[in-house]
Amino acid sequence: MKQSEEGRQSLLNLLEDQRRTEANLQRRTVHLMTLNEISRAVASTLDLDRILQILLESVRHATRAEACSAALVDPTDGGLVFRQAMGQAAGAVVGFKLGPGQGIAGWVAQQRQSALVADASSDPRFYGHLDNGSGFVTRNLACVPLIAHDNVIGVLELINKQNGGFTSEDLQLLESVAGHAALAVENARLFEETRRHLQGISIISEVAMAGAAGQPFDETVEQATQALRHLWPQA
Repeated sequence: MKQSEEGRQSLLNLLEDQRRTEANLQRRTVHLMTLNEISRAVASTLDLDRILQILLESVRHATRAEACSAALVDPTDGGLVFRQAMGQAAGAVVGFKLGPGQGIAGWVAQQRQSALVADASSDPRFYGHLDNGSGFVTRNLACVPLIAHDNVIGVLELINKQNGGFTSEDLQLLESVAGHAALAVENARLFEETRRHLQGISIISEVAMAGAAGQPFDETVEQATQALRHLWPQA
C-alpha cells in the first residue's frame, strides 16, 4: 500500500510539473508573438500615436490588463504627459500631466527603474488624482521606462490585472516591449517635431507673401497665430 501511495504521488507530481512546463511555454509563446507583432507593426509607420496604440493594444492583450497608458517626457520641464491610454477613464488620462518625479510613473522615469506594485493605494509614490476625478480604482500596476539613446523619453504602464496581480513575467514582457519600441517611438517623435517645424516655416512664408500682396497686417498675423497654435497647442 505504501509503495502504491508513493507511486500515485510521484505520478501526481509529474503531472503537475508537466502542467507548469506547458503553462510556461504557452506564456513564452504569447510573449514572443507579442514582441514579433510589435516589431513588424512599428517598423511600418512613423505615426507616433499609431505606434503607441500598437504597443498598448498588444501588451494589454498579452497581460490581460484592464487598462494601460503611455506617457512621454516633456522636454521643457521633465514632466510626463500621457499621450495614449486604453481602458476605462482613458479619455481623462490622455493629456494629463505629471510633474517631474510625481506618481509611480514619474518615479519610474526619474529613477530609470521599473516598478511592480501589488497594492497601489498603499504605495507612498502613488498619485491618486486621476482615480479621484474619474471614479476609476487602480488596484495594481506595472510600469517601465522608455529609454532611447540612454535618455528616458517616457514610460509604459499597465493597470489592474484581470483576476489577480501582475507577475514578474508580465513586467519582463513590458520591459522587452519598451526595449524594442523605444527607438521607434523616439524616431516617430522626432519626425513629428520636424514636420511641425516645417509646417511652421511654411505658415510664416505664407504670411510674408500675404503681406507683400497687400493683405491687412492684423488679419494676416491673426491667421498665422491660429495656425501656429494648432501646431503647438501648449505654446
